Amino acid sequence: MTGTGPDVPYTEAVSDMTNEAAVAAEPSAQADEVRPRASSYRPDIDGLRAIAIVTVVVFHAFPSLLPGGFIGVDVFFVISGFLITGLLAGELARSGTVSLSNFYARRIRRLLPLSAIVLLCVLAASALLLSPLAVPGISTNVIAAALYVSNIAFATQATNYMDAQVETSPVLHYWSLSVEEQFYVVWPLLIIVLAAVARRRGWHVNRTRRWLGAGLATIGLSSFALSLALTTSSPTWAFFSLPTRAWELAAGGGLALVASHLPRLSRPVAAVGGWLGLALLVGACLILTPEIPYPGTAAIVPVAGTLLVIAAGGRIGTSGPGRLLGTRGMVSIGLLSYSWYLWHWPVLVFTRAWWADRNPVDLLEGGDAELGAPAPTALILGAVALSLLLAWLTHTLVEDPVRHSERLRRNVRASLLVGLALTLIPAGAALALRSADTEPATSAVRVAGVSMTPAQAVADTPEVGDCQVGIPGTEQPAPCLFGDPNGTRTMVLIGDSHATSWFPGLNEQATKHGWKLYLYAKGSCPVADVSVFNGRLKRAYTECDQWRDAVVKRLGEIGPIDALVIGRSSNHRKNLLDAAGTAIPAEQVSAVWAAGMASFLRRLPVTPARVVVLRDSPWANWNVPYCLSQHTPAPTSCDLDPAVSAGLDADLAAGEKLIPAITFVNVNDRICTKDVCAVMTPDGTIKFRDSHHFTATYARELGPVVWSRMKLPAKPAPATTS
Repeated sequence: MTGTGPDVPYTEAVSDMTNEAAVAAEPSAQADEVRPRASSYRPDIDGLRAIAIVTVVVFHAFPSLLPGGFIGVDVFFVISGFLITGLLAGELARSGTVSLSNFYARRIRRLLPLSAIVLLCVLAASALLLSPLAVPGISTNVIAAALYVSNIAFATQATNYMDAQVETSPVLHYWSLSVEEQFYVVWPLLIIVLAAVARRRGWHVNRTRRWLGAGLATIGLSSFALSLALTTSSPTWAFFSLPTRAWELAAGGGLALVASHLPRLSRPVAAVGGWLGLALLVGACLILTPEIPYPGTAAIVPVAGTLLVIAAGGRIGTSGPGRLLGTRGMVSIGLLSYSWYLWHWPVLVFTRAWWADRNPVDLLEGGDAELGAPAPTALILGAVALSLLLAWLTHTLVEDPVRHSERLRRNVRASLLVGLALTLIPAGAALALRSADTEPATSAVRVAGVSMTPAQAVADTPEVGDCQVGIPGTEQPAPCLFGDPNGTRTMVLIGDSHATSWFPGLNEQATKHGWKLYLYAKGSCPVADVSVFNGRLKRAYTECDQWRDAVVKRLGEIGPIDALVIGRSSNHRKNLLDAAGTAIPAEQVSAVWAAGMASFLRRLPVTPARVVVLRDSPWANWNVPYCLSQHTPAPTSCDLDPAVSAGLDADLAAGEKLIPAITFVNVNDRICTKDVCAVMTPDGTIKFRDSHHFTATYARELGPVVWSRMKLPAKPAPATTS
């Protein structure tokens, strides 16, 4: 296949880069490799590949420098569709069918050797450099990458590609290879079926080609319609899945089917079209941002730009934009695009992880523990240079030798067996590492006298079923009743995932004191009537607004409320939006938050006897269980500085204090001392299951303190009879 990725994929090497006419001219239908004549080689396509890989690398290394650099993967999709469709159509014209064995043998020689090497290196580096708790997840992702289903795996995991940082999988970029491989399983089979229909009806070559074009157009239009629908409703699947990306490959394939007509274009028209295409690509890199819903309609820009550049090259060759794209430097980078694509992302991930482990973020300065400490520019430049060096070495020592191996080229069966081995070896190694790592991960830190292991801490989550609604959800299920179902008083715990973080302790206390406890929670969604930006959705979090309306309705169904308890993350202070969708300045956060909270309380169908806001707990500068698993001899290395981690919600609290009805509860003095925020209790309970959510065990330990500080009315005495 051709390599690719939201980073930078690939197709065939230079010698495999042929236009449709060259493929059709291949004398032998059984040829193992397409060997274009000198006149058929398109250096401008390698130059276009160079643009794609550079934009992706820059985007991953310095996102703010080239905010739309992620469009490089779209460029690769179009190139791949153009080249592979041209190859298949040419073989069909020569022989009347397509040899699947030859096709996949070429793909194997081109892609799998280097892919397997990078996957094995990722496994080794993960075991050496990352937390033992991270290794099982990475091993699972490596298995998915080796089997070319990583796009499905990342979509299922709701991975946010645009926000990928320190703790992101080092094989995230393999998703695009999976998309292409899946397409090239479907497309050759469809060509064979369509060709069989054409043969049965006795159609000539041109009519058969139109028949193929109709099939490709159907795929493309259906895919585009689905992409538009899912970009808004299910953006993760829209980004990662083949059905929503196939139209980009189909666009390139459609151009390949009409490539023989490109010489009819006038040279001036072709030149203008080529320069316009380059302008569209440059504009997309500079104007598009990760916040724009993607792919959707925005992907039309890079797809159209790529099509224009390829079409222009088919008419004027190395003239016009082809002269720029065909320079030695551009071609050289283009030839390394697949290997550079595979290496650059894991090198960046491991470099950032190494730096973040030694340089925690400054939360007081607006840092984000979930993204990790930003590595210095010089270090990132060094990582980029190292990835390019690795790309050149493996391209020279692995890619080219295997792809041009005469022994493999002459023996299709041997190529297929090599492909099977190169699939099973990294998948098997990942499975073995995952199995071997399970016990060390669960026993980590026990040597330091800790009763709860890091792995147990990660898994120690509140048991609330679907009562915490996921980010895509808008409806709150009912009833979400806990505590004492027969209780005489009613408490409602409401908020985002931090409300759920307090739940185990409040639930235990509510049961003990005879209170009903309702839980209404939604990930990343504040109770206040405010608009917030959601990084996963890359847009205003409208699902939060709809869920909030649904909760108001639910509250009207449960009768009198004795205590409404609100839990919320301090992170909302960074995500507030105004009516126009613009970020709220820091100095306005308190006022906007106060207005939103007052608005929500006014909308309640019943007035709670008491409204309690739980002040946000300290945030760690790192993932606590991961840190502990890496510092087993000295777990106190993971403790927090209270001056850095406390009071992060001060601006939110300042706004809430403007509302007289609200009572505040702050138990941070029980979580931290004035000198340190220990991440473990003296009895060995790990307090956090990540950087900012309590373990359920620790939440229960805090429960009595929280309950007493809420100063709730005592359980009413049983009624007496006269």
